[in-house]
Amino acid sequence: MLKSSYSRLPPEAQAGIDKILREGRFANYSELTDKVNGYLAEQGFEVEFKRSTLHRHGQKLQEIIESVKQSHEAAVYVMEAFPEDQEKISQATIRLVQDRLFTLLLECGENQIGSRELSAIGRAVADITRANIGERKYQEGVRAKAETAASETAEILKAQGISEETAAQIRAKFLGIAG
Repeated sequence: MLKSSYSRLPPEAQAGIDKILREGRFANYSELTDKVNGYLAEQGFEVEFKRSTLHRHGQKLQEIIESVKQSHEAAVYVMEAFPEDQEKISQATIRLVQDRLFTLLLECGENQIGSRELSAIGRAVADITRANIGERKYQEGVRAKAETAASETAEILKAQGISEETAAQIRAKFLGIAG
């Protein structure tokens, strides 16, 4: 597998290139190429980017930024749509991460992804699955405790002379199932 000039650079240099592209708003790649090559020369790298190479990288970076923006907007939407329902927020977050990992696998293709990266993605999927199972078990436990507390409260209220109907309304409010 042939590595790109960009991927052979250390992370600090990559971050510097990405910053130049973002600050230049991904426009006028002739000018951006001059800036990137000047930056690399100042940093002591003997690499020179062509305009087309930088443009390809810039497009990929823009796609990543757009994907992150869309994920952020989706997360904000879910939090606004379900402000009191942490379970739905958690499930939506897990689903967003799963979707992003799947997209990453599709974009990379099996020939461009190494065993180390594939192993890391596999661990991430396993961690997400465990988190999802743990979240569900936690929510089931919370629901069971709430149900028990609501039932006990209703029985105490009925023993104190509160009507069955009123006790049922209080129980429903307690569980959050009444409007």
